[in-house]
Amino acid sequence: MNNPYYYLISSLPMLDFDKEANLSYQEFFDLCKEQLSDSDFRILEKATLDYDDPTQENHVLNGWAKFNRRFRNEMIRIRAKNQSRDSSDYIRGDRYVDASSIEVINRALKAENPLEAEKMLDRFKWKRLSEFIKRDIFHVEALIIYSLHLQILERYKTINSSQGKERFEEYKQSKVLQLVSK
Repeated sequence: MNNPYYYLISSLPMLDFDKEANLSYQEFFDLCKEQLSDSDFRILEKATLDYDDPTQENHVLNGWAKFNRRFRNEMIRIRAKNQSRDSSDYIRGDRYVDASSIEVINRALKAENPLEAEKMLDRFKWKRLSEFIKRDIFHVEALIIYSLHLQILERYKTINSSQGKERFEEYKQSKVLQLVSK
């Protein structure tokens, strides 16, 4: 069979950005550890939301790294510009302008609700990730995308938990203190 992970991928529950996953990231990771080849598992281990090393041979992981680095660079540039600051100390890699990234970042920065702003950014990342897989949907590339999608969903599970609410209250309090001290 030319599709090495047909059964594994077929058994995974569908993921939807607006719904909680029926599978935890740890459960997914454990399944993959049992069923993937050692080399594919090493690739999957690198697939994290903050990954930005565009030197990988795997085209999906490499594509994600390039997108992620460029997206962060645009966020830095836009935030620095809005604060009349120099962004050059924080930029990593090349300058690449993606109009759709700039548009979503600007919309998110204008959002009054920080959670809605995060959702705008993550929904954009989710969509971009989905574009990386064109064919070979039963190979490690599909598992990389699934892994990253699952990590996004787990992030919101944490945000919506009591721990997430506590951290948000701490954040709001620190912002109030910053305003008072100015």
